[in-house]
Amino acid sequence: MQQRAKRRPLFWAILMPQFFVLALMTLVLTLSFPIGGMGEQITRNYRNVVALQTANQVDYLENYMADNWTQLSILSQSATQILQAELDEGHTTIAQLDTDRSCYEPLLLSISDKLLSTVASNHVSGAFVILNTDDLDAAEGRLEKPCLYLRDFDPGAIYPSNEDLMIFRSTDRVCRSLNLSKAESYQQSFGFDDPVGQAFFYETFQRAYLTSLTGSGTSAAPYWTSQPYSLEGDDSTA
Repeated sequence: MQQRAKRRPLFWAILMPQFFVLALMTLVLTLSFPIGGMGEQITRNYRNVVALQTANQVDYLENYMADNWTQLSILSQSATQILQAELDEGHTTIAQLDTDRSCYEPLLLSISDKLLSTVASNHVSGAFVILNTDDLDAAEGRLEKPCLYLRDFDPGAIYPSNEDLMIFRSTDRVCRSLNLSKAESYQQSFGFDDPVGQAFFYETFQRAYLTSLTGSGTSAAPYWTSQPYSLEGDDSTA
């Protein structure tokens, strides 16, 4: 007992000065922040780091979107050239473009390679081409339009033979030619009067149509939606 009593004062005699020195250093550092402006400097450094990170993210997103828009322009130009060649060679006419199956099916197949490469290179969840010659604002009743709509449910991965792609809209002949699986909600054409057609595809078509009138080009055509959408008869969203 006496030995423990002797050790305890010795322990505190060694430890207490260390606590005192530590408390003094803490006090000095705390007082030096406002006096030396270190607090403001730390805040400025933090803000600069956050601003730099934000600027880097903005640059990344701008470059990514610009690259996607470039790919969209290439797809649009390719589809336009294919269509113009079909018209020049007399294989189809504007009147037959979205009504005559023998005219629009070869055209969709001609565009399909460009559509497939766009989905693969841009790592997007889907892409579509719809053929239309009607004024959607003046049309009455249900409009059924020939189209090719592909979806990729795993856009970040690369599969051989496009195994991850499914066709949601197109004709049976196009599906057989591309050798792609049909979705459960598969339909042969796209209807512009269903809710999705009015809320999403209609706006996309109108945006492209208006930019073609103003000569703005495809870079001004993209239409961004704030909510995911699902096709008629399908529960999956894109």
